[in-house]
Amino acid sequence: ETVTEEVPLDPLLNLTGNVWHVFIHGDQLHDMLYGYRFDGVFAPERGQYYDVSNIVVDPYAKAVVSRGKYGVPGPGDNCWPQMAGMIPLPHSTFNWQGDLPLKYHQKDLVIYEMHLRGFTKHDSSNAKHPGTYIGAVSKLDHLKELGVNCIELMPCHEFNELEYFSSSSKMNFWGYSTINFFSPMARYSSSGIRDSGRGAINEFKTFVREAHKRGIE
Repeated sequence: ETVTEEVPLDPLLNLTGNVWHVFIHGDQLHDMLYGYRFDGVFAPERGQYYDVSNIVVDPYAKAVVSRGKYGVPGPGDNCWPQMAGMIPLPHSTFNWQGDLPLKYHQKDLVIYEMHLRGFTKHDSSNAKHPGTYIGAVSKLDHLKELGVNCIELMPCHEFNELEYFSSSSKMNFWGYSTINFFSPMARYSSSGIRDSGRGAINEFKTFVREAHKRGIE
């Protein structure tokens, strides 16, 4: 996509200790995506790969927008499409409905290890939105009946399932090669990358809230 605005960061104004920061204001932030350019020495032999021509994703982005459909390459069969972060808004519209952590003692946990996509992807799950956060919500009552009070999620942050893509269509199903730890996997969301990835954030929050309602951490 075309860069519409660049904001240079001044170390005298935008650097406190080791932390860079910037305040952006405007009316169109809701629909904007962002990335970073890093200028410096390109010396691979010293581990320095600065290249100001590249725009890189923020490793602390709350949502990442890239490919919209699981297992489908981007335009031009691109398995590593351009990725961009979502501009965070100052106020979340999500309703937690008074949710609080359950704080069970570790010795009391009955843990279910879950692959979030695999949990409901098969037709036998009869989930309305199979392979998604919302699909998993529809099966929480089943886990409660089993006596489960804690879910341990396998990677559900942003990763590239086409990392090892080839003619044999092998995919990285498990997700143990992180792109962004703080961004829920958009392709595990029924809303995909709509609304700049905010739909995925809200669906993940819904999954957490509804699990807590059933006494499941």
